[in-house]
Amino acid sequence: MNSSISRYSNEKTELINRISSHKNELIAIGLAKGLNHPLTISQSQKLDKLILQYQKLMGMDHETSDQ
Repeated sequence: MNSSISRYSNEKTELINRISSHKNELIAIGLAKGLNHPLTISQSQKLDKLILQYQKLMGMDHETSDQ
């Protein structure tokens, strides 16, 4: 069980780091190329997917804490 908690914590931390990195990249691309540029939109979509993964992970956390 402890390794399961550790793996979950590592996954959560990794996702937070990836979200932060993609957010910074999105800001830089948006400032350099504009908000409607295909690279900006692509980066935004990647960030959206990571945020969705994080929300799903947190939903799992909420479900297990209710039991």
